[in-house]
Amino acid sequence: MMKKINKKMLAISLLIIAISILSITNGSMWFDEICRVVDAIEGSLSNTIKTGLSFAQPGYLLYMYLWERITLGNSIEFVIRCSNLVFVPIAIYYAYQIVKAKKWNIWTILLFFIHPMFVYYMNEATPYIIVYSLSLAYTYYVFFSKDFNSKENILKINIIYLLGVFIHFIFGFIIIPYIVKCLFENYKNKAIIKSHIIILLLFSIIYAPLLIVYMLNLVHVTTGFGIKNIAYIIYSFIGMAGVGLSRNDLRALNFNKISNIQIILLIIMLLTCICISYLIIKNIKKIIKAEKIYLICIIIYFAIIFIIGAAIQFGAYERHCYTIFPLFLITLIDITHIILNDKNKVLFVLYIILLIYSSLNIRFNYYYRCDDYKGVYNYIKSNKENIDYLIVNYNTDIYDISYVYDKKHILKARKDNKLMKEFEKRKDATLILFEKNSSEYIFSFYDNKASYKIDDQFNSFKIIKHNKQ
Repeated sequence: MMKKINKKMLAISLLIIAISILSITNGSMWFDEICRVVDAIEGSLSNTIKTGLSFAQPGYLLYMYLWERITLGNSIEFVIRCSNLVFVPIAIYYAYQIVKAKKWNIWTILLFFIHPMFVYYMNEATPYIIVYSLSLAYTYYVFFSKDFNSKENILKINIIYLLGVFIHFIFGFIIIPYIVKCLFENYKNKAIIKSHIIILLLFSIIYAPLLIVYMLNLVHVTTGFGIKNIAYIIYSFIGMAGVGLSRNDLRALNFNKISNIQIILLIIMLLTCICISYLIIKNIKKIIKAEKIYLICIIIYFAIIFIIGAAIQFGAYERHCYTIFPLFLITLIDITHIILNDKNKVLFVLYIILLIYSSLNIRFNYYYRCDDYKGVYNYIKSNKENIDYLIVNYNTDIYDISYVYDKKHILKARKDNKLMKEFEKRKDATLILFEKNSSEYIFSFYDNKASYKIDDQFNSFKIIKHNKQ
């Protein structure tokens, strides 16, 4: 029996590793991806540490600094993102331990890795796959270890927490489920609670200063917080980020860009979720009884995240809640076991199909990828001889256009009126508009003008040619 399980686990592990590798592309990088790794690639160790502290993720930048030296300074996007693969075996191991502790079918492990949240962040040079792996480990030791209150287990919990906080500030919030579990299980035994507090305080000597520095930095990051942040977190957690609008269009609330197929799929998804919600409400007493501690942990976690987000106007998105995602998935799978029967099996099969479709879209559909700086860079590189002047309204340094085009021919104009005047007076010019740095008016102004030609379009970018007769 054990050999059969081992063979199955080996097959599942190889499948997950294949999914992980296939999730990585050599496509363009987000601006914040480049900001994270530029010092690790080109900077000194001291600059890497300084940038890591300002980004509230020194451990990750130090890891990338080491990764760049292991890969001999390779700056190919695929190689940079392959740094995530190192932590996939950790995620597989702890997902397996959780599945074994819950006595679920071993194939349930795949649900932790076919989810669009995993597929999406595998294709980013960011700390979130590391955070996911450590969160799975932390969740296992907090909720599924055979002896939660043993000193050995408490040490493991605190070591993982210390490592996670060093990697990224968001790991700080995972302490909430640990505190809830500790109080919930030991409220009658003050001596055991005391042992948890003592070890916690000893470790806090190291991580508390880091968290204070992080919070001071976050106070200055006022990106705004509102109902759309909460909606986006729910949307991503249920796995539909690759079904509806792309994250760019969704964040910008560009609902006019939604296609007919997206509307159909969203209706199917909505009906599926409504039906599942009905089954949950129908079995609510049974679910609360079985999942009480998980639900309390999740509710308190989100309440604190949203209160802090609203208080300091920090734009919290799904990645800032990634530490609770393993517990969310575990609760969702548990609830499925409670409400699943022969009559509603089709409903859950449909939901899994939607999840897989969403993940495939995120990986293979160009529309769901990041701002295509690289596409713009390659366009300019291949059309270098035919471009007289470039007029841009975005930061060209991310994929440095000046390397392929003389700086004297690059004109930066940010404001609408300056941009339009400069573009009009040039005989031959190419205008590069970036949606995030452009007004809605300027981005759509040239679309149907006979004297202008939209030469190419990339994610978030539009390239317009002007040939003045």
